[in-house]
Amino acid sequence: MSRGRISADRHISERTLADGRTTYAVQVKLFWPDGKVKAHYVGSYPSIEEARNHRDVALAEMQAAREQARAGVDSTDWQAEGVTAAEEPDEADVYERACREWAETAALERRRQSQTVTFPGPVATLVFAADQHVGGAGVDYPRLMHEATIIRDTPGMYAATVGDVVDNFVIAKLAHVRHGTRLTIPDEAVLARMYLRLLAPKLVAAVGGNHEGWTRSLAGDDFFSELISEVSPCCLYDPNDCRVTVTVGGCSWRVRMRHKWRGSSYLNATHGIERASREDQDFDIGVAAHTHVSGLARTFTTAGASRLALLCGSYKRIDSYAQQIGAAKANASTAVAVLLDSRTGTMTGIESLEEAAMLTRLANERAFSKC
Repeated sequence: MSRGRISADRHISERTLADGRTTYAVQVKLFWPDGKVKAHYVGSYPSIEEARNHRDVALAEMQAAREQARAGVDSTDWQAEGVTAAEEPDEADVYERACREWAETAALERRRQSQTVTFPGPVATLVFAADQHVGGAGVDYPRLMHEATIIRDTPGMYAATVGDVVDNFVIAKLAHVRHGTRLTIPDEAVLARMYLRLLAPKLVAAVGGNHEGWTRSLAGDDFFSELISEVSPCCLYDPNDCRVTVTVGGCSWRVRMRHKWRGSSYLNATHGIERASREDQDFDIGVAAHTHVSGLARTFTTAGASRLALLCGSYKRIDSYAQQIGAAKANASTAVAVLLDSRTGTMTGIESLEEAAMLTRLANERAFSKC
């Protein structure tokens, strides 16, 4: 019979045998990376010194094995060469590319902030059209094409589109909106090209809307910019916010076009434009769309100067969504215009395209008859 007790030395237990001799048993126990305790029995030795020596060897072997297990590396049979998780990126290279990206972005923004369009003659009319929603149900397609033809055929009249030229319901949560239309997405592309080709000789600027933006946000592809560059390569384009200085006969006006503006109001349809004018004071003519409430042309004052707010109407004349939510009935206006007269230095907002075409012809006839 033998009796045992724990030795003062770790991993060593002292045992007294029946004949009175003392032996020392060595068993190394360690916690492993998986949280379990692994034990390795080394043996029994007659002296504490011999037990310590064997304990130290066994402990070193087990600690090495544990570290290899913690690193996830098999201890003996393979080697690897290549990129490891421990490698750091080249900071100088990353910084150089970041600076180059900033320089290119800043240069592009400077160009955006200094865009110009110059029209010949003393008088020019710029027409803003938006919310065509080509491909959707309830769109007055004959009127859409007729007004594009008026712009094309009226001397001194030019055009800018202000978003949502296409319906483009490509996001899953809104797919049900297409249940009421018989036109496909490819049909939309055909109609959009047809419409933009009519405008192309007079199309000076274009802004994307939220409907065009869905493809950009989902797939990273701005198909509308490709469409604009295809039909009118010299047309200014911005997916969100187009700023341009328009010059007619030596007089200039700063124009800012956005599909949506912050600060919409039920009581004032052009409140977003007026608010931005008070805050930024960097445009004379602000143009908006998106709301489908009506086509409007309104004069307002900021910092002692007269400004003009233009809100495009919608070509979607029968709108099931507006009926569903009980929206107020819109006026008859679709495209809105501003007549710029360098002889008087005035800007005149016009809510009727037919009236704008008539006034443009009269103004140009009078201007050239005096020459």
